[in-house]
Amino acid sequence: MNFSTASRTFQLLTRILDPRTATEPFVPAAAEKLPLPLRPPQQPFPRAAPESQGISSRHIRKFLEELAREQGVLEFRDPMEGGLEKLKKASLGKKRTGVKALRDLTGGLGYLEPSAALFEDL
Repeated sequence: MNFSTASRTFQLLTRILDPRTATEPFVPAAAEKLPLPLRPPQQPFPRAAPESQGISSRHIRKFLEELAREQGVLEFRDPMEGGLEKLKKASLGKKRTGVKALRDLTGGLGYLEPSAALFEDL
């Protein structure tokens, strides 16, 4: 090995192992793709609602849901037994908490003129 090869090898190793500099590629990277020419976006078809083309939105939704189910994109589960009642109970609890907070902040709900029946259970 001659002196110039040894010198270049030493320079390359010091550049690679030097923690103060960024890593340098061994082979310069060439562009893999040609740049795309810039042009304004085009809309090949006019925008239209499915119904104006004779297709029901409900049909499209059903088709997409079936496709998602087949592909495993969406997970479908049956509702829990008693889940709706549990949800209604939680919702009523939140409403009660909100009305109580309004009463505490405003000193009452007289400014809303609520009917007694509406806020009676809350």
